[in-house]
Amino acid sequence: MHKFRVSMIVGPLGVKAICVALVSNTTIEVLDLHDNGLENTGCAYVAEMLKENYFITELVWITPPDNTVI
Repeated sequence: MHKFRVSMIVGPLGVKAICVALVSNTTIEVLDLHDNGLENTGCAYVAEMLKENYFITELVWITPPDNTVI
């Protein structure tokens, strides 16, 4: 399983750039965007990307309560 973790706050525009790159990516299965200031706009970019990319099967949106990253 290949995981892509964005470990800095990129905001909606950064997420848009990531989503453009991931539309045709066939190796990433887990996308970790926790604590990235996505806002509604960034979430919409992720949703649009997922309409095209069926390989991502897991999203991490928030940090789990025990602060471990899944």
